[in-house]
Amino acid sequence: MVLDNQLIGTITRTDIVHAEAEWLATEQS
Repeated sequence: MVLDNQLIGTITRTDIVHAEAEWLATEQS
C-alpha cells in the first residue's frame, strides 16, 4: 500500500509539473 501511495504521489507531481509547463508556454505565446 505504501508503494501504491508513493506511485500516486509521483503521478500527481508529474501532472502538476506538466500543467505548469503548459501554463508557462501559454504565457509566453
